[in-house]
Amino acid sequence: LFIFLFVPFSLNAQDAYINVKYGITSHDSNFTSKLGGATVDEDDEGYMFSAGYFLIGDNVGLDFMYYDMGGTSIKVNADNIITIDGADYMAQTGGTISNTVEGYGLGVVLASSPIGDGFLSIGIQGKLGLHQWDKSGSTTLLFHSSGIDSRFYDSGTDLYAGLGINVGLTEAIALNASYDVLGFDDTASSLDSASTMYSAGLTLSF
Repeated sequence: LFIFLFVPFSLNAQDAYINVKYGITSHDSNFTSKLGGATVDEDDEGYMFSAGYFLIGDNVGLDFMYYDMGGTSIKVNADNIITIDGADYMAQTGGTISNTVEGYGLGVVLASSPIGDGFLSIGIQGKLGLHQWDKSGSTTLLFHSSGIDSRFYDSGTDLYAGLGINVGLTEAIALNASYDVLGFDDTASSLDSASTMYSAGLTLSF
């Protein structure tokens, strides 16, 4: 799977980089409580790892990325009716239904050149491309629980985008702050049913 992205800049015309960031995630579960007091928690924490090699200067190269964005949890009581992605489900017993969101991408890197050199140098980054994702988990709390597999538990390929800023600490190390948005509608041309992450991390160039 190839993904076309803008990623962290090389601070001193280095050939490769590693970027690790951790942040707050928010998910769109397409959940509503139809009957009873079921509740949903769509906020979590997650991380993203990327590594790449520049082929043309310090602006164009190849990038690999992997992420774990936490997941969504739904608390139900017996006989609650919930709606997920337009389908209704009744809980046969109380408990928590949860999933975990992971994925990866491989693609082309485009990176800006920094303003300044070394300490407090600044660069802006953008991201746009595709990612392969998996929402994993299982539940036996619902009547006909298998029907939820294609909605709350699923996998696919979707659009991925982001915006970030890098601030240099040295010629090889930078602080990174980013906003990323990932689509989960299994439609490679949209950002529907999106999850987002506000994150901070470090970029090492070498």
